[in-house]
Amino acid sequence: MASVYLFVIFVLSHLLVHSATEGNLNHANCTPFYCGKFGSIGFPFAKSTNSSCGLLTVDCDETTPMIQVGREGRSYNAINISQSNTSYATIRIKDQVLQEHLNLRRCSLLGTLTFPNSPVVSFEITTPNQTLFKCKRTLINLTLPRNFKNTSCNDYNIYYSHSNHTSPSFPPECSIIQLPKSGTSPDDADLYALLTADFNLEVHVSLDCISCHNRGGQCQNSRGGEFNCATGKKGM
Repeated sequence: MASVYLFVIFVLSHLLVHSATEGNLNHANCTPFYCGKFGSIGFPFAKSTNSSCGLLTVDCDETTPMIQVGREGRSYNAINISQSNTSYATIRIKDQVLQEHLNLRRCSLLGTLTFPNSPVVSFEITTPNQTLFKCKRTLINLTLPRNFKNTSCNDYNIYYSHSNHTSPSFPPECSIIQLPKSGTSPDDADLYALLTADFNLEVHVSLDCISCHNRGGQCQNSRGGEFNCATGKKGM
């Protein structure tokens, strides 16, 4: 009888230890890691083989390193990663989709870049933007503002200024597009040479997420869009 009791205690102890090990989301392995030309980086970055350790997954391939911006965001070519601490970092990325649109002069597919901002992490483009005004050709009484040029785009015209001025002359029916501006384009560059697919992106991690990570949890967004710290599995 005593041996049966000891066996039950042993099994229960083993299950509790195993459950606790799973519940901490394996943070023992979530240490800074070497990532090729970027050197040593850590949270909020994570290896592509251990994505639960961070918010931005990095494939440290020596030839074409890639980074996924947000757990459910798109992947981009990673040009540079500069990390100050766990709450702030700067990355330089190349948007391959945008580059293809520029190369093929697909004006109709140009649109303001968006990133998956949330209570966990937010992103901000710090490369200067070029402001474009996209207006239907059927608009009447539209006078081209001084120093503005335009390019035809299907049923629209896209207006822009090399000095990147905004203008009150554009009616509210015109949509505004903001895209990264090339710092090396000549003064007479056309629309496609004026823009760039390489840009800097600041990464800001929320204090709630940092606190959660330091406790061994995983930062998540609830279905309602609110912050949630997953610290273990149900039934712990």
